[in-house]
Amino acid sequence: MAQLAFHVATGLPLWNYRVRKGVVLYLALEDNYARLQSRLSKMFDVESTDDFYLSIRAETLNGGLGQQIEDFTRQHPDTRLIIVDTLQKIREATSESYSYALDYAIVSSLKEFSDRLNICFMIVHHTRKMESGDSFDMISGTNGLLGAGQKHLSF
Repeated sequence: MAQLAFHVATGLPLWNYRVRKGVVLYLALEDNYARLQSRLSKMFDVESTDDFYLSIRAETLNGGLGQQIEDFTRQHPDTRLIIVDTLQKIREATSESYSYALDYAIVSSLKEFSDRLNICFMIVHHTRKMESGDSFDMISGTNGLLGAGQKHLSF
């Protein structure tokens, strides 16, 4: 994710594909700043770049994440990509850990932001440990994560 974020933030081609430069917010919610800075330094020989914003903390979806995203995009109108790594960190703690309706609602709310703000959201989610020939069966959780639909934007 850091590599993708860096390439979009700098406008450098990625895997021989053109990239449209823009501001990136990378919510690396299972990481720490020292490790992220070290990784960027090793990968790109830099510790930061102007349009690449990192955060290791974010509110949950119902706890203020929407307002955080609104505030960020208002301050950075050239935002092109927001990466949430990982989905589990912005979910609400409920007694109902996984249900189609809950998973669908989570992705629908993120898609609503994406559509309204015309920004690509990349959501990182863990896969199951059990192998499957069908990549969709590898998703941990329900098909509600896929059912809300996707919007394809070019980087």
